Amino acid sequence: VEVDAMVEAVKALVDPDYEWPDRLSVHHFYYPFSAYSHNSSRPDHQNPANFRNLPIHKGLMPRQFENLLHWVSAPSPVPAPEVMQYRVEAWAAAKDLFRVVQSQTQWQRRAERRRQLVTVQPSMLRSDFDGRDIVGEEIMAEIFDRNFRGIEHHLERGSLIPEEHRLIDVSKPPDELARQLGKLVGPRSLTLVRNIRAA
Repeated sequence: VEVDAMVEAVKALVDPDYEWPDRLSVHHFYYPFSAYSHNSSRPDHQNPANFRNLPIHKGLMPRQFENLLHWVSAPSPVPAPEVMQYRVEAWAAAKDLFRVVQSQTQWQRRAERRRQLVTVQPSMLRSDFDGRDIVGEEIMAEIFDRNFRGIEHHLERGSLIPEEHRLIDVSKPPDELARQLGKLVGPRSLTLVRNIRAA
């Protein structure tokens, strides 16, 4: 589903000065529900219901807009099973990578705060450590090593998904990748309210 094109096509049917009511709703881009039934005998990545319920397949919008959308448009065809499977796998890889990158960022901040604390209060260290935070450094090194292995694993996992089904560009530099992941994985659905209300 081309979300931006869908929003613009439905908006084109409404007076640009119309003020949408505040009542909001979460619209599933892949509907109806019955076409994506939950099948408990299938693994998560092969379950049509999981594909339908991915946060990137839902949009928060005014309820009236959703009603109009259902009235003027037909559901998109149900994607092939392998397409749905790749999409679910791509989402899981991006989500897991985001969690590890987020953890690494948090631990880097903690390590910096600890360095600052040791500088201000060197007496917190054992006297036989000669002013070095040996325990803190060892713990942080172990955590960073584990997180970097996790990042490498999830980047590799993402690179195994065919390029046309990937949700992120795994070749991007780490800071750009982190921003891309945050926008993609952070929300529980796409927030389309501002786009819909904009004239």
